[in-house]
Amino acid sequence: MKKLNVGLIGCGFMGRTHSNASRRVNNFFDLEYRPVLRAVCDIDPARAQAFAAKWGYETIETDWRKLIARKDIDLVDITLPNNMHREVAVAAAKAGLRVTWPLRTAPLASELQTAVAARAKGAASGSPTSSPWKGFWRL
Repeated sequence: MKKLNVGLIGCGFMGRTHSNASRRVNNFFDLEYRPVLRAVCDIDPARAQAFAAKWGYETIETDWRKLIARKDIDLVDITLPNNMHREVAVAAAKAGLRVTWPLRTAPLASELQTAVAARAKGAASGSPTSSPWKGFWRL
């Protein structure tokens, strides 16, 4: 089984639910990938550290730009407030990373096209071509 190194951005309620899903997804589905909780990002370092300790993330970041620049991240899971998703998703896609965010907060079609185009430009990174999460926009 291949590792899928996850970088979670946002430590609120949705960050907890996504972390739980990442930890348990292989109990429910036979997947090619096993999520590894590599890094969590929050602007408050104490909050990020406490979250990492509780959920098993290996490291923390306090700037999402640093998280998406890391070479040990394969997938960025965005759990920020809805109005902050687009910028992070497009930047992560441009970096060649896989990106997930909740379907209910999916961007406008034009924003999605921008993110897809960015992902295509960064696709040479060798990151996985599919994601185990259902009900999410996946790039």
